[in-house]
This record gives sequence, structure tokens and C-alpha cells, in this order.
Amino acid sequence: MTVRIVTAEERLSAANNKTSLAIFGLPGVGKTTLLKTLPADKTVCLDLEAGMKSVQDWPGASIPVRSFGDFRGLAVLIGGPDPAADPNAYYSERHYQHVRSVYAGSGIEEFLAAKPIIFAEHHRPHPPGNGVRQAAAGGAVRKAQVLAELHRRRRQGR
Repeated sequence: MTVRIVTAEERLSAANNKTSLAIFGLPGVGKTTLLKTLPADKTVCLDLEAGMKSVQDWPGASIPVRSFGDFRGLAVLIGGPDPAADPNAYYSERHYQHVRSVYAGSGIEEFLAAKPIIFAEHHRPHPPGNGVRQAAAGGAVRKAQVLAELHRRRRQGR
């Protein structure tokens, strides 16, 4: 692997074109509604929980995501491959190329690359109290981990 110098202009250019933000709060406080404050032409909403009723009148594009595998694929398309990942692991170059081949010709990769703001809409499950809720919380943790990695990569301009 070669080392390269990144100029201040390159770093600032990449940083100015990316937006990373995480908003947490109790149900009903208006987290999803904040989508209406974002520029529709620069934003895509990843609808992870079919929870866009409160923003149905928002004029921007959304992508309904109904499985964790689909979300993982979108995350690697948005963030690019992780050079430190095991070659057979998720987010590796091989995984990235596989996902690119799955979506080839659909226009989704180009569409996502053109959107500097990715709004991932996800409802936090109720506090764990039984096995079903604990499983839901585990899914939320996995999604949060993927979101954190996605935001880290976008900040780095990848």
C-alpha cells in the first residue's frame, strides 16, 4: 500500500461535501420530522422501519429498506470498501464489488453518490423486557454500528 499526502484543499473539499449527523431521542419527539428541514435535492432518506408517515409530504427521495442485508449493501455502496476488512468479510473490497454487481444498471450507486446527505430513519425499539424486544434491540444495535461506520467513512470522503 502506498502512502499519499492529502492537501488541505483536498481534505476541505471532501469535508464540505459530506454531512454526518446522528439524532437520538424518545419516540414522538420529532426526530423523523427533522427530515423536512433538509434540502430535498441533496438528501436521500433510507427508510429502515416503514416509518415515514410523519414526512409523507417531504418532496425528497427515499429508499425503503426491509432487510439488514439490503441495508448492509447500501452502506457499503455509500461508504465504499473498508481496506482493513478481511477479504471475505462484509465491507471488504470483495463484498463491495459483489454489491456493485447486484445493483449494476439500476442507477442506485450513481444516485447515492450524488446525494451528500443520507438520512437513515430508524425507530428505537422499546426498552428490552422480553426475548422479542431483546432481539429487536440487538437488530437496532447492529444498524447503529453500521450507521456509525457509514458516517465515519463519509467523513473521510470515501
